Amino acid sequence: MDRDTDRFISAFNSIEQHLRQLVGAAEHRTFSDMLHEAGHGNALVHRLSSDLRQLAELRNFIVHRYREHAPLALPSELSLQKIERIRDALLKPATLHSLFHKVVYCCRPSDPIGAVAQTMHQHDVRQLPVYEEQTCVGLLTAQTLTRWLAARLATGVGLVEEESVANILQYQSDPNQHEFADHRATVTDAFNRLEKHFHAGRPLRAIILTPHGRPSEMPTGIVTAGNIAVLLKAVGL
Repeated sequence: MDRDTDRFISAFNSIEQHLRQLVGAAEHRTFSDMLHEAGHGNALVHRLSSDLRQLAELRNFIVHRYREHAPLALPSELSLQKIERIRDALLKPATLHSLFHKVVYCCRPSDPIGAVAQTMHQHDVRQLPVYEEQTCVGLLTAQTLTRWLAARLATGVGLVEEESVANILQYQSDPNQHEFADHRATVTDAFNRLEKHFHAGRPLRAIILTPHGRPSEMPTGIVTAGNIAVLLKAVGL
């Protein structure tokens, strides 16, 4: 084999072994079979499954199809880049901390909504973790603010800028729309969490990053549904 073919087969074998470990498959299981099973439990594998099937077909042509002792296909540079990118995304996924470590703007239950809304507008954020005595007690979202606003306008009471965040949180559709993750959590973890909530019909609005994934710790970063493009880019999609 030439150098490019060696690179391609090496990357493919690494991916195949990873899938085998994910599903606990015996040696006789086919790549297609393992990919199908792994895709049901791993959201990242599911997203990459179409590309992986195409790469598996190319691998079969390289390894099994010959004409005059030469393979019928050779990997292009584009195919090499794709399979090595997918291999790295699956075997060495980026940590959420490396992608989303930043200052996280928070608020307290007692804060007036007028000031909090101004903070959200100034910093262009749609979710604010709500902390009371160093513990996260909720997530204030733009959707919840919209529901509160609609309710206020419907009653004709008018807006009260001094109304507390605690009162606004009563308008949230689901109090369990956020989760916590520690510094080791990866892009794969994020895809799995987002997919799980999506299929349950309860969208995950934010993954709050803390040192040990505990609500009793201050946030070191945050991943929101609006960051899906960043997650996709991190895995080469």
